[in-house]
Amino acid sequence: MSGVVLRCPTCGTTQSHAGECDACFEGQVRYFCSNHTPGLWLEEPACKECGARFGEPARRPAAPPPVGPSVPARETRRPESRAPTPRDVEISRRSPRRPEPRRPDPVVTPARPSLADLLARMSMERRERASRDVPREGPLPEVPRKSVPVIGCLIRLVLFVVLLIALALAALFLLAGGGIQGFVVDLGQSTGLMEGTPEQTTRGIEAFKSGDLVTAEQELSQAAMSYPRSALALLYLAKMRTDAGDVSRAIEYLQTAVSREPNSVVAHRQLGLNYLERARASGRVSTGRLRAHDDLLLADRNFAIAATLDPGDRAALGYRGCTLAELGAKEEADQLLSAAGEGPWQECPPAGQQVP
Repeated sequence: MSGVVLRCPTCGTTQSHAGECDACFEGQVRYFCSNHTPGLWLEEPACKECGARFGEPARRPAAPPPVGPSVPARETRRPESRAPTPRDVEISRRSPRRPEPRRPDPVVTPARPSLADLLARMSMERRERASRDVPREGPLPEVPRKSVPVIGCLIRLVLFVVLLIALALAALFLLAGGGIQGFVVDLGQSTGLMEGTPEQTTRGIEAFKSGDLVTAEQELSQAAMSYPRSALALLYLAKMRTDAGDVSRAIEYLQTAVSREPNSVVAHRQLGLNYLERARASGRVSTGRLRAHDDLLLADRNFAIAATLDPGDRAALGYRGCTLAELGAKEEADQLLSAAGEGPWQECPPAGQQVP
């Protein structure tokens, strides 16, 4: 991840493009350098203190070389010379023994074959040579036939059909007035080979911000089906369903968004918020606890994933504190709420308190 990122000063969400925050829709994102503790807000895409720039990978300091324990050098001593003993002098004066002479190896004379043996060997070799030259009677060996590669033919057929479909789509796109460059970009984004926000998703977002909800829902729904690797259209569809009071439908959109982009902080946080809202709408028992205990557990899980992906996401920390307070973990909830600071999550009721 780069040292300089685009982060929302309101909710702390990090996103890859400038403009309005896609998570809280309340402020413009700013450049933020995460190489410092605490981080620094910047007015330009480069940090003057550490030199990090937006879009470049984060720099890591070089690790110092390991220092091992010093081992003192061992002293070596030469062996002291000693005077020869009388027994050594006596042995050195003796004359050395002469080695005993080696006996010669016995000579083995090979036996000479007789004339009868030579004739018998020659006749046997002649019969063996004649038997090898005469072909044996019997059925001819079968030649194995090469099997037709069926799998290779099927793969070629599938590729040919895909090529025909691509050519047909290109023809329709050109007839509709589009250019070849736009078709290539649209096809690459729909298959996940190219990054960026699809043009249809952008039209739906602009219609949503202008208040044209009918056009926004139509464009975003088609974009969600046309670009199965992008989760941005599903996030806005979930936002529209949440505003309309259909929390269950919003959860379905967000579950699909999480399956498409498992590392999306916004998708996990919004899914946790919808689980928490549905749990609160389920009502409370006589002890003050919420009935939908499973929804609280799912909300806590998604808030925890969002906080792990982006430790600076204050909204994920704050709303997880609310969820843990509902589950009865008061100490951990207070720690998370204190770390999140001020925000709408501070309005959540304490554990066990009934809400009118």
